[in-house]
Amino acid sequence: MPKGGKRSGAGRPPGSGRYGASTRLVRVPVDLFPEISEILATRVRAEAEKRANGVPPAVASILPPPPERILLLPRMPAVDAFRVVTSSGIKAAATILDPWYRDRTGHGRSTYLTETLPLLNSASECSDHVFVWGHPEALARLMDLWSPKLQFECWITWAAPNSANRALSWRPAQQACIHLRRPTARLYAEQFLSERHQELLSQNKLQYKMTPRNVIFEEPLLTGFIRRREQQGYPAQKPVAVLDRLIRMASRPGDLILDMTAGSGTTGVASIKAGCSAILCDRSPTAMRVMRKRLGGYITGEPADLPEVLY
Repeated sequence: MPKGGKRSGAGRPPGSGRYGASTRLVRVPVDLFPEISEILATRVRAEAEKRANGVPPAVASILPPPPERILLLPRMPAVDAFRVVTSSGIKAAATILDPWYRDRTGHGRSTYLTETLPLLNSASECSDHVFVWGHPEALARLMDLWSPKLQFECWITWAAPNSANRALSWRPAQQACIHLRRPTARLYAEQFLSERHQELLSQNKLQYKMTPRNVIFEEPLLTGFIRRREQQGYPAQKPVAVLDRLIRMASRPGDLILDMTAGSGTTGVASIKAGCSAILCDRSPTAMRVMRKRLGGYITGEPADLPEVLY
């Protein structure tokens, strides 16, 4: 430790960033919002062109996997994985986008926006529904910046009742998701009805029909002894029950789900349990290793036997 017994960076002045990167709070007039939006859009286009002129993806074309099976692409950036799917002429029912959230500072939100917008525009080319996860502050900046092929459906909030920070404030105990869809894409709310309600719906006698708007639900974080078998030791792993709701709302059994930021492979587990197939990818070697171990024989081309229970 440095002289005085203080750790490096202790007592730094307010407003200074991590690792010596200074930040400044700037108040932007409302009439400058259009110009700032154009600057951000220009930066996103420049990043997309930079990626497009980079190294071509390792796979030229692919075929969709059979129902209840997983196609695990080689490790590559998510933009390249979407390019492979689009060039192969594959259309999916839904795409899950769950990139790293970064921090909550202005720089972190700008970085999240720059990384997420190209993925969102790529997903709009091959999916009917797109679910984008992030901090509420970062997702709010995505509003009205996505592809015109998609329209806003609803804002989804996942509240974690066992969050360690919930006693301090509400915000650390929640994550947000934006649901976007093509105007012609269907929603399958009937999959959440009981058999009795489905019978009434078929007779057009159901008094209150389910709508997906303004969705707020609670599921515990995977920590400690909470759903210990489901935990894969991967950071920021979401419960299967969280993604199960999204997939069942946007697809039917036999449909295809995409996740190019798949992490621990929770989207693949939820897809299989919903009777769907999935194409997964991630640029992290750790994520690829965890997915191969977790999904086992459900991956097409893998010699491993099917696991008895899929968590």
